[in-house]
Amino acid sequence: MSRGKAVQKVWPYALAILLAMLYGLIWSPRHPITASIRDVMSASSRAASSLFGFLLTSGSILVGIKGSWYKQRAKEAGVYLSLIRNIFAAMWWSLVTTVLSIIGLSYDASWKLSWYPYALSLWLFCAVVALGTTVRALRIFARLFVLIAEE
Repeated sequence: MSRGKAVQKVWPYALAILLAMLYGLIWSPRHPITASIRDVMSASSRAASSLFGFLLTSGSILVGIKGSWYKQRAKEAGVYLSLIRNIFAAMWWSLVTTVLSIIGLSYDASWKLSWYPYALSLWLFCAVVALGTTVRALRIFARLFVLIAEE
């Protein structure tokens, strides 16, 4: 595997680990969790579930295309399989983020639970990975569109 492909696979996870650690170790101890976290969780739940639906639809369409000239060109360029894998990875991370956001809505910041900052770090990790894997899939989509436009 080339260095570029390794970086492409790893960067969403590395960024998520970095941000979750920064939040858990530096930000969280100095800043209390406010009630507005419920608004963030609610918005994240809606966004991630919409993203899940979009990715599921786009992945289903790509897999369901039979005998397409575009699909054949994408396979020849080595983009098709990578795109499908990345779409489904992003889709599952979006689902995990949606579920964790919904679970997070059932807790209140005023309870001041000792484990809540760690749970938020985990949620932040999942949300950043979902965003990163989606960006990675969109970049492959863009490469496919360029290949199609050049034909």
